[in-house]
Amino acid sequence: MAHAGQIVIATTTDRSDDILCEYVTGLGVSVFRGSTDNVLGRIIEASEGCDFVIRATADNPLVCPLLFSDVVSHLMSDSDLDYVSCSGYPLGVAVQGFKRKFLQRIDSKIKEGSVREHVFIQELIKNYGIKFRQHEIINDLASDKVKSFTVDTLSDYLSLKRIESRFGNSLYEKYGDELYRL
Repeated sequence: MAHAGQIVIATTTDRSDDILCEYVTGLGVSVFRGSTDNVLGRIIEASEGCDFVIRATADNPLVCPLLFSDVVSHLMSDSDLDYVSCSGYPLGVAVQGFKRKFLQRIDSKIKEGSVREHVFIQELIKNYGIKFRQHEIINDLASDKVKSFTVDTLSDYLSLKRIESRFGNSLYEKYGDELYRL
């Protein structure tokens, strides 16, 4: 059972994730393993005992810690909110926040694999008519350039390694505003 403020890596039962699980467990981080094709179910099971979930996906290693705090603040201060999103940020730095009860409501209504695998909120609105209350955190510093800090390819990984070598661990502390303007 998870608790407030706890980080839980919710990954698959696939053997390819064994090395990740060993590594993060060695760091003292909790691991929950579940279905490969049912991310929604995995999130719900991993968050048992929690009121809300902050989701940061593994292909987004440069998530901004300040956005975690903002999303949590909104979810805690407004009991009617179901979902908090972030827009206008470079791809890969934002997080999503969900009330766990909202995820359970989705779980009870949707059995289609693609929605359960990817948890696309816009698809819920368009295709399923699921109503929910959302707050959007908007990046006022955004530029017109579309920048991605998502790691989907070797090229993406090498680009982020260059950023890491240039900025180190102080990326957000010293350069947060510049990163948001990219």
